Amino acid sequence: MQLASRVRGLVIQRDSHGTVRVFTGSRVYVVQGRSWWHKHAWQTLAMNVREHVPQGDDRVLEQLVTLAVHVLSPAHTGASLIWWLIPPELDVYAKKIDLQPLRLRVEAGYFSAVQHLLNQHDGATIISPTGEILATGVQLQSSDKARLLIPETRGTRHTSARRYSFDEARVVVVTVSQDGPVSVFSDGVQLGEVRPYSAHDDEQSLIDAIPEKRGQTYADQDEVVCSNCGKTMRIETLVVAGWKEREEAYCQVCREQVASRMCFKIETFIMKRI
Repeated sequence: MQLASRVRGLVIQRDSHGTVRVFTGSRVYVVQGRSWWHKHAWQTLAMNVREHVPQGDDRVLEQLVTLAVHVLSPAHTGASLIWWLIPPELDVYAKKIDLQPLRLRVEAGYFSAVQHLLNQHDGATIISPTGEILATGVQLQSSDKARLLIPETRGTRHTSARRYSFDEARVVVVTVSQDGPVSVFSDGVQLGEVRPYSAHDDEQSLIDAIPEKRGQTYADQDEVVCSNCGKTMRIETLVVAGWKEREEAYCQVCREQVASRMCFKIETFIMKRI
C-alpha cells in the first residue's frame, strides 16, 4: 500500500496459493477463485472508526485494527474482538475462558500468540480499554429489540457482532471472517462502510467550483437521538441560497426519519455516546 501511494498506481501481487491481491493507497482487493472482497488499510479503517467513536485509546484502536487486518484476516482466522471503552463487566458473560493469567495484550509482540489462541477457541474475545485480552469463548446474546431492528448480516458471526454492538453502547466490535473480510461495528452500524460527511467541506468544494456562491451557502451540524432505536446521530446540513427542495435524513441503524429540512443536502452518521 505504501508503494501504491508513492507511485500513485496499483500494485498487483500473486502468492503461491493463487491468491491475487491488488493494492491501492488505502485498500487491498483480494481475489480467490471466483470470490473477491476488499479491506481497508489499518490507517484508513482506524481513522474512519475514530470519526464515529471519539472515546478510547488511539494506540489500542490502531493495534486492534492492525491485528484484524494484517494478522488474522490473511491467516483466515475467524474472530469477534469485543473492545470495551470502559472497564468491562466480565460477570455479565455466562460462559467464558479466563485469559487474564496469560497477560496477553493487543500489541505486535503478542500477535502470533493471540492468533494461535483464537484458532483454538470459538466465541468472542473480550479486550479491556487498555488492550489486555481478558477472556474468550464468549457467546454473544442479543435483545429482542436488536433482533427486530438489525437484520441478518453475512453470517452468524457478523450478525451476532452487529446486534451485540447495538445492545452494548460501551463497546466496539471488530469481526474477522474466516474468508478474510474485516468489519467494525458500533451501535448496530458497520463503521467500515459508513463515510462521515462534512457539510463544511462540501460548502468549500462548492465555492471553489463556483466562486459566485461565496456568501450564499451555509453549513451546519447538530445531533439528534432517534426516537425509534435511541441511537445518537450527527446531522450535517448544507444550505444554498435559492435551493427550495426539502430533504430528509434517516437513522443509520433503523432507517427511521430523524430530520426534514429545506436545504441543498443533509446527511447523518452514527456517533457513540456512553
